[in-house]
Amino acid sequence: MKTIFIIILVFFSINSFGQEWKNVKGKPKDLKESFEYLDKMFDDTTKYTYMTLPSDVVFGKLYSFGLGMWIRNNWGLWGNSDLKKYFIENGINHPDIISGIILSEYYNYLNHIPYELKREVDSSLLQMTNKELVEKMESDMTKSNELLKYYPIDDTIVVYVTVTKKKFLKTEKESVRAIAKVIKHENSELIVELLKIPIKKKQSTNYEAGQKINVDPYWCELIPPKNWKWN
Repeated sequence: MKTIFIIILVFFSINSFGQEWKNVKGKPKDLKESFEYLDKMFDDTTKYTYMTLPSDVVFGKLYSFGLGMWIRNNWGLWGNSDLKKYFIENGINHPDIISGIILSEYYNYLNHIPYELKREVDSSLLQMTNKELVEKMESDMTKSNELLKYYPIDDTIVVYVTVTKKKFLKTEKESVRAIAKVIKHENSELIVELLKIPIKKKQSTNYEAGQKINVDPYWCELIPPKNWKWN
């Protein structure tokens, strides 16, 4: 499963929506240091979510947030960084595969499962067309209705809502984390009631507290128990 996502999501990652990675300085030198850097980039809510949900969903989230591309560009995987040299010494050369290994093994690291540097790559995947890769990903991936059990009724969770911000003469859209309560499971979706939407200066949104909306559980996050800390 992990190998499939390393190959597929190299081609289909999209832009990040809101993770503050630019404040993380420096570059890791090996796989373990990569995990330590990722620890600084994610808060406890994100870590708890990534520890709890199925591994394929977690890896899909990480890549969909654009983190794979960010790692390749900012950790010197296209150049001659110490991290790139470390992977080359271990027989792994391509930046796409390197970033995929870092993200897939981060799940094991969070769950205190021994992580591996090398994994077999199914060469048949490399022969597939983009359409075939997407179809295989969709057939093998954990479905949204299977994720409902992670979000019980009356649980408080994190959802993403769209806000707009005026910048010069343009209006830009971005997603922000909102706090919501799970009201109902309906088909493959959650019906939630919005409780709190953080709006910054010059931002606006069509959403408001008390509003009920349908959300895909794939894009929700779990709120950890009180005083929970990863260690």
